[in-house]
Amino acid sequence: MLYDPPIDSTSSTQGPDGDTDLMLRCGGGDRAAFEELLKRYETRLLAFIRSIVRDRGDAEDLFQETFLRVHRAAPRYVPKARLSTFLHTIARNLALNFVQKKREKPVQPVVEPATAEEAGRGVDLDALRTTLAAALSALPPNQREAITLRYVSELPYKRIAEVMGAPMGTVASWVHEGLKTLSPSMRKFGPMAGEEER
Repeated sequence: MLYDPPIDSTSSTQGPDGDTDLMLRCGGGDRAAFEELLKRYETRLLAFIRSIVRDRGDAEDLFQETFLRVHRAAPRYVPKARLSTFLHTIARNLALNFVQKKREKPVQPVVEPATAEEAGRGVDLDALRTTLAAALSALPPNQREAITLRYVSELPYKRIAEVMGAPMGTVASWVHEGLKTLSPSMRKFGPMAGEEER
C-alpha cells in the first residue's frame, strides 16, 4: 500500500494565490475557506485523478476522498510547501492505491472537453479528443502522469518531481519522451507545446 504524504510537505510557504491562508482557515473550522479550496482545485485534481483511474465516477469518488483527507488533516497542517503539491500527492497516492486494489490497467485516458477558444480554431474537436486519448493510452504510465501534471494541472517540473517522488531530471525526461511519442499522432491538429509551426 502506498503512503499518504506527511501533513507538512517541504519548500515555500505562501503562494501568491493564498492557498496556505485558506488551508490554515480550514484548520480553524472555516467552511467557506474549505469550499474555496475545493473550487480552486476541482478541475485540475479531477483531471489528474482521471488520467490515472480513467473512470469518471471512480475519479469523482477519489477526488472526494482526497478532500475528506485534507479536511481531516487541516487542523494539523504545517505550511512548509505549496498546498497544490500536498493535494496532488494525496490524490496520486489514492488513485494509485485504487488501481492497485482493482488490479487493472488503466483503459483509456480521458480528455476534457475543449474550451471555446479551442473550438474557434476550426479543429475537429471530436477527432482531436479521440486521437489524443488513444495516443495518451499508449504512453507508459509515468510519461502519461507527468504530462497530465504538466499540461493539465500546470505544475512546474520541481513540483511534479515532488508529487511523483522522482528526480526532476527524470520527470523532464518523461515529459520530453512522452511529447515526442505523442507528436506524430497530434501533428495533423497543429504544433504541440514546444514545437514551432512548420
